[in-house]
Amino acid sequence: MLDRALRAGFVILGEEPDREIVLGMVAQPWRVLGARVTAAPATVETFAQFRKPGYAKMATNFLLDVHSSSHEPNRLRTETRVWLPDVATIVRFGAYWTLIRPGSGLIRREWLERIKVRAEQNG
Repeated sequence: MLDRALRAGFVILGEEPDREIVLGMVAQPWRVLGARVTAAPATVETFAQFRKPGYAKMATNFLLDVHSSSHEPNRLRTETRVWLPDVATIVRFGAYWTLIRPGSGLIRREWLERIKVRAEQNG
């Protein structure tokens, strides 16, 4: 899944091995066809500095909460934050998000389930 995300234009913004990874992307996700992603930021610095109007800057993490008690299971969480540079982009993203939000939730649950299955297979 990580290789696929990196090929799609995400960049690793931060990582704490075996606990958390943060991925970032700059895109126009509301565009169905055509060039949705800008020249993808290649580094954390270029991602942080990106401010071009008309694009959404998105960061997604996967965070593992490890519990020492055997009574409480470990949990993997994901969260996405979006920065929008101008009003026109806020409007475009808002319309896009209204349409895709239910599907986005399903995709996230599928990601988490795949990760869980893989983790359980690896012991």
